[in-house]
Amino acid sequence: MKKHLATIIGILLTLGVAFGAFAWDITNRDNSSHHRARMLTSVCYEERRAATGTPVSQEFPECSRFDDEHYAGYSSRVTSSAMVGAAAGAGFALLFFGGLWLLRRRRAQMAAGGGR
Repeated sequence: MKKHLATIIGILLTLGVAFGAFAWDITNRDNSSHHRARMLTSVCYEERRAATGTPVSQEFPECSRFDDEHYAGYSSRVTSSAMVGAAAGAGFALLFFGGLWLLRRRRAQMAAGGGR
């Protein structure tokens, strides 16, 4: 029973690490992309207003391309973050279950009388 409990705990921890890494990465990527799009849109509006001398309420449709690119890239950001989460989960699983395997092997050696 002890062996199965350790396996269940390891799987739950691995899933937690993978999901946590995914959530952290998608938040950072999305915030960075949104910030960049807002900054480029603002710069575009300022340049257009300075060049044309139009009032602040004037719309420039060509400046909305940055927001459009931000929204269009969401699926790519999710895919990249999912790969980061999967890699973090796989790395944690290798460490956790590798350590568990080494502990079991050492206990078996000690029980057989081959301990150091």
